[in-house]
Amino acid sequence: MPDMPPNILLLFSDQHRADALSCDGHPDVLTPNLDRLAAQGVRFANAICQDGVCIPSRTSVMTGLYPRTSGCLSNADTEGGLLHQTYPMAQAFTDAGYTTAAYGKRHLPAVCDVGWAEHRGYNAEESSGTSYEDWLTDPAHAAAWQRDWQAEWGPAPAPFASRPTNLPANRTIEAFVADCTIDFIRQATNENQPFFCWSSFYRPHQPYTPLPEYLARFDTSHWGAGRREDDGLCMPVTLREDPSHLPPGVLAHYADSDTWDVGAARADEQIYRDYLACYYACMEEVDHHIGRILRALSEAGMANNTIVIYASDHGEFAGAHGMPEKAASGHNVYLDSLRVPLIIRTPEQHAAGRLCDDLIELVDLYPTVIDLAGVDLPDLNLPLAGRSLQPALTENAPVKRDYCISENWAQCAIVTKEHVMGIWQNPYGQLRDQRHLHPNMLFDRNTDPHQTTNVYDAPVYQKVRAQLHADLEAWQGRTPGTGRQQRLEDLMVQQ
Repeated sequence: MPDMPPNILLLFSDQHRADALSCDGHPDVLTPNLDRLAAQGVRFANAICQDGVCIPSRTSVMTGLYPRTSGCLSNADTEGGLLHQTYPMAQAFTDAGYTTAAYGKRHLPAVCDVGWAEHRGYNAEESSGTSYEDWLTDPAHAAAWQRDWQAEWGPAPAPFASRPTNLPANRTIEAFVADCTIDFIRQATNENQPFFCWSSFYRPHQPYTPLPEYLARFDTSHWGAGRREDDGLCMPVTLREDPSHLPPGVLAHYADSDTWDVGAARADEQIYRDYLACYYACMEEVDHHIGRILRALSEAGMANNTIVIYASDHGEFAGAHGMPEKAASGHNVYLDSLRVPLIIRTPEQHAAGRLCDDLIELVDLYPTVIDLAGVDLPDLNLPLAGRSLQPALTENAPVKRDYCISENWAQCAIVTKEHVMGIWQNPYGQLRDQRHLHPNMLFDRNTDPHQTTNVYDAPVYQKVRAQLHADLEAWQGRTPGTGRQQRLEDLMVQQ
């Protein structure tokens, strides 16, 4: 089938911070399969998500639109705005004659979760009868999964939602996603039709409940030089940062709670070490199953006609600033949660092993795969906002983007290679939310890569601040905010 358009395999995870790859030099995490994929493709080191939480980021990926255009700026924004006017990626590939499938966590507004010939979500609400929960037919396995969920939500939560699972290795949600994807790939070898497959792993998102065999690889007894030297976990550089530096929405996690008691962790750093080991172990299991999928693709003889992409919807603090998870509804400025891993391997393996430092946004994925697959789009009510990375992948051409934008209701961030500025927003017309009382934030990525010193009011950064404001205003002027305004009006009516 030499004339068949290329397949698209989108491998996706949830909450994987960009630097947690062994090919990026991480001292604790080993990701051999993602490392191999990066050696065969292009890794983008400055990829920024459009919102540091799940549903808005995933909606931006699948619609190719900024949150302000679709109206999805938080996990609660699953209706209203202009979501009904979007043309989701899966629908575009279905209309182009592709077989489409999605396995694992989709977490999209219903009107954007369309175009799938088959989908098997992680819960019955997403895919009734075929979900991961339905797959767990053994009552003991179902009970173990519920125990994992309760690590975060109770009634008996674990500190930082971190504890090993009781599930067997072949019954985790990661195994489910990989098994479904491998079955799909094997079936696709018998069909004279290209495919678009979204394999979406739930991990390393909390609850952090890894398999014991992965967790055992980490020495959590003390802070040390990293697992590769078998000398404890590396301490995050800003673990002991003064919490008063953080915005109120992030500080909310310092309040006493059974799950996210940051104060308790600051008093007993064993909580941090156990949590980090669980987070890293979840990530290494995801890497293992990605390896299984890629081997199945090669064994099926389809690797030479498949575009493989790995990305995550957003990052995670992983102890940076003394924080767990991402708390991004209370901020949207820390690169710990805004930077994501992004690896793309084309069938020809153009520029194999290249590390691209250009500024990339997740809205670029939609136009990129459309271009690489040669799919023609109809006239869209809401044109795609991103830019195709095809020239960067096939011609080594620079992306030439001066800045990236990431936005939620609380804060809009503009990210350049040198700086990150976060502007607090007050969408409701009055300061009813303490998150909006924090000063604007500006960080110098060169002198302060860990974002501990807010220089927004520093006189020496006056010109930088003025330029970033001008760039942000220009972006807002040319980027439709109709969905944001419509969603805001909906919310005001509800209040």
